Amino acid sequence: MSENSGSGPVIVCLGEALVDFIAMETAADMGRARTFIKAPGGAMANTAAGLARLGARARFVGKVGADPFGRFMRETLSAEGVDTRDFITTDQYATGIVFVALDRERVPSYIFYGYPSADMMLREDEVGEGALQDAAFLHLGTVSMVREESRAASFKLMRLAREQGVHISFDPNLRLHLWKDHGLLRDTALKAAAMSGLCKLNAEELRFMTGAERPEAGARRLREMGVEAVVVTLGPEGAYYLCGEGEGRPPGFKVGVVDTTGAGDGFAAGLLMALAEAGEWPPPAALLSRATRFANAAGALVTTSLGAMSSLPRRDQVNAFLAQREKGEMG
Repeated sequence: MSENSGSGPVIVCLGEALVDFIAMETAADMGRARTFIKAPGGAMANTAAGLARLGARARFVGKVGADPFGRFMRETLSAEGVDTRDFITTDQYATGIVFVALDRERVPSYIFYGYPSADMMLREDEVGEGALQDAAFLHLGTVSMVREESRAASFKLMRLAREQGVHISFDPNLRLHLWKDHGLLRDTALKAAAMSGLCKLNAEELRFMTGAERPEAGARRLREMGVEAVVVTLGPEGAYYLCGEGEGRPPGFKVGVVDTTGAGDGFAAGLLMALAEAGEWPPPAALLSRATRFANAAGALVTTSLGAMSSLPRRDQVNAFLAQREKGEMG
């Protein structure tokens, strides 16, 4: 177990800790790539590490195999300062592996290996109230819901969070190729969203879930389901947010893009850290606007180097980046 050195309330990330193998040849067909580098990954593991780097108290709940890759992920998260007391190891399933290739626009494609991997086999009896101790937020996505076992565990922890007054943050992080039944995926994502106070997703995920072509319309549909704050990432254009007090579109930041892998996870970490630190719920529009701008900066910085977790920024880097951009805007 590691102890987080951050301050404030705990943010719990439930889900996948995976090992990425990233192709070094950009724009190469995955099957033709000759060289791959190993990197820690998994959206929820990335977000937990991102939170810790920003100074938040992060806890990871998940499962890996009793293999070298599982040890690598545990050691990596511990070194980042993430609380791993609820990080389970099993000798029944292997740690998940993901091969990643970047296209000419540095957008990644993925091939998952090891199905079902250990992260998908987290059981209901392996999660409980202790994981939510001192928590302000529970953050999760649908990769941890692919299998019936981990789906039941995820919804159990969501129910416990609601009972304990812990805010739920849902990032669908849709991986269509992991689901044979896309109707089940849509139903699962909508059920999870309806139990959540915050929903962070991209425009394609919002379209898949709601059928709406425009972010504003899709976000309104989620609000009608009971989601208190919706944030839609729009890539280089920034993000759109909607809450009870209003809506807005904080712009994005132009940077030299090397790899967009993990940008959404860095964004989620920035958003959650800012909201948890402010301690206001539901968030007023002014707070959500500031939090989204901070998240835009964190997500942009992730794209400036190769790899997801290794590229996550620290708070002083985000603050310096924002100060520089604000100075440029004023000049």
